[in-house]
Amino acid sequence: MTQMTRYNLPDAFDKADFLKQLAESYPLQREREVRDQAVFYDTFDWRLYEKGLLLLHQDETLALAPLKDEHLPLCVCTVAETPLFAEDLPEGELRNRLTPIIEMRALLKLFEKRSRLRTLRVLDEAQKTVAYLALETALLSGAGNKRHSHTVLWLRPLRGYEAQAESLHNFLSESGCRPAGESWPEIAAPVTERAPGDYSTKLRVPLEAQQPSGEAAKTILRVLLSAMRANEEGIRKDIDTEFLHDFRVAVRRTRSALGQLKGVFPVAETQRFRKDFSYLGKLSNRLRDLDVYLLHEKEYQNLLPEALRGGIDPLFDYLRVERRKEQRKMARALRSPRYLQILQDWEAFLNAPAENSPSAPNAGVPTGELAGARIYKRFRAVLKAGRGISGASPDSELHALRLECKKLRYLLEFFSSLYPEQEIQRLVKQLKGLQDNLGRFQDLFVQQGTLLSWVERFSAAAGEGEKTVIAIGSLVGSLEAEKRQVRSAFPGIFAKFASGGNKKLFKKLFAPPEPAVAAPDRKGF
Repeated sequence: MTQMTRYNLPDAFDKADFLKQLAESYPLQREREVRDQAVFYDTFDWRLYEKGLLLLHQDETLALAPLKDEHLPLCVCTVAETPLFAEDLPEGELRNRLTPIIEMRALLKLFEKRSRLRTLRVLDEAQKTVAYLALETALLSGAGNKRHSHTVLWLRPLRGYEAQAESLHNFLSESGCRPAGESWPEIAAPVTERAPGDYSTKLRVPLEAQQPSGEAAKTILRVLLSAMRANEEGIRKDIDTEFLHDFRVAVRRTRSALGQLKGVFPVAETQRFRKDFSYLGKLSNRLRDLDVYLLHEKEYQNLLPEALRGGIDPLFDYLRVERRKEQRKMARALRSPRYLQILQDWEAFLNAPAENSPSAPNAGVPTGELAGARIYKRFRAVLKAGRGISGASPDSELHALRLECKKLRYLLEFFSSLYPEQEIQRLVKQLKGLQDNLGRFQDLFVQQGTLLSWVERFSAAAGEGEKTVIAIGSLVGSLEAEKRQVRSAFPGIFAKFASGGNKKLFKKLFAPPEPAVAAPDRKGF
């Protein structure tokens, strides 16, 4: 099938007049009217839309198609109902293409489209079909039974009739029809109550270099508060684990901003809200830990010899029970008076006009000046900490460096709009490589300790419990081998981050200007 072009109709579109004019120029043949129904899906953070893709379920067929043309599926599979996760799809091309895009995210229903298509076969003088024109009247329905009607015209030329297709396109243009730039998710925004791309884990905060730092900080923090609130419902309903992950990232970024942007807010308010957000961060620590273990269940099993894989099952059964308990606790916490009051007070503070305070001397400093100084100082701290790590350094030093890197990453994200996009992306990419190494090392360290803490629980149980203890011991050994590999890779990864080119770019973008040197007094010569 050749690619179809979708056209928006003019405001004063007269169907009868349009068909009359079309028939005067081209022989036409009516096709049987078709009615169909499709349900469109994406993840909460629009991963398919961002990749230029649509996922729709129609007549027990799930299809992945280009964003602008659902009639050209890239791959399909037969399913009675759309599963929540990619891993629940039948094995095949669709599952293989979806999995790396949506990963652990759930597929959520966006909207339903019920269409009525009236198709015309466009003929040439020899009565051969050169193209199809289809008038589609779509009824879109979404959240709260909201409905929206939209009519479009489709043109599908046939191969070998390019000249006729060009003629038809010109006719449609002269009739006031224009190629549609928007996709169905964009058209359906009135019924979904969401605009495509309205939520992203990437921090996009437009700032101005001369903007007062207190104002800029509040702008950043309002975006983070919005991210927290956007994820609350998904956590309460336990839709997928990324809602909690993104909530926690917003909390951590908020805590980091309060800690790093010193002197921007009055001391009393800063101290109060740092304590509040420390409490919010700790609320979900155990739930997130359990999520991580369960998300990696298959990886853990694959690390074990086949004879021991069954022995680890009781551990994951126990973790699933514990997770259900922790998830209910978290859902209750999000409805608790303390949580609601913290967010209410925080929002009121962020929306209040700036106050002159002697304990907030940096509130009026231009954002570009403050951002550059903070970022460059943190970069130098990362270099110093990294250079001090040798093969004999304790694991705690790598953990401390990981925290320094995280602080630097947050600052780069907060103020990225002030700097050239490509250069910021280059620095973030280098930093992310270092963070991935340090993060994996810390994960392995923590996982080993946690696994060993569970040994005592299963040691008391005879039979299956003994098998579980043996499996845990084998798993700890496998993790130790990987931890050594990760640590051995650190010097090379850090050297790449600390390269001369990286240091020059950090200095160029963020280092405060060097003071001018006074001209020498010629009298001394």
